[in-house]
Amino acid sequence: MKRMRKVSPGLVCIVLGVVLLLAAGGLYAYNRYEDAHAGAEAQTVVADLQQKVETPEPEAESGPLDPELPVVEIDGNEYVGEISIPAIGVKNYYLWEGETTASMKKGLGHFTSTSVWNGNVAVCGHNRGAKYVIGSIKDLDVGDKITYTTSMGTRTYLVETVTKISSSDWSYLSSTTDNRMTLLTCVAGDSSQRWCVQAVQAS
Repeated sequence: MKRMRKVSPGLVCIVLGVVLLLAAGGLYAYNRYEDAHAGAEAQTVVADLQQKVETPEPEAESGPLDPELPVVEIDGNEYVGEISIPAIGVKNYYLWEGETTASMKKGLGHFTSTSVWNGNVAVCGHNRGAKYVIGSIKDLDVGDKITYTTSMGTRTYLVETVTKISSSDWSYLSSTTDNRMTLLTCVAGDSSQRWCVQAVQAS
């Protein structure tokens, strides 16, 4: 029977040392890979943020310049003017700056991207369920009158268009060379559309 050869303790230490070195090398290479990967992701995020900061949002098309239009205060709140639409019983609704719920709670809201006097004056209001509503603009006929009173005076507009538009269609807010008023309100039961009325200043 052959005797088993005794393994030298020194050889065992050498083998273990080589294994440990290989493991350490593999761990080092993995860490370097992870660092490089994380660095690349960080650079991408920073580049995206820089692009957002350095690239301004496109500005809305500017309309005709408005004259100095003083606002009027009521209980510390400023409004731009008053709107009446006799055919549907709207009488002297205050027009407040900003297309917001707060504005429409007190009357009508003015789209801040549009003119307040010359050009296209765009207005929004609740359809129903509030104190001040303009849902009946859908029943207006061509030629019906809308009056708009500000500190500059009073203008009368005649209804030209009554139509449904997509809720994502903002083309009716574009600036115009003529003086007109655009009214927008929701369509009852259909959030994908709005009622839109455009009226042109009477000659």
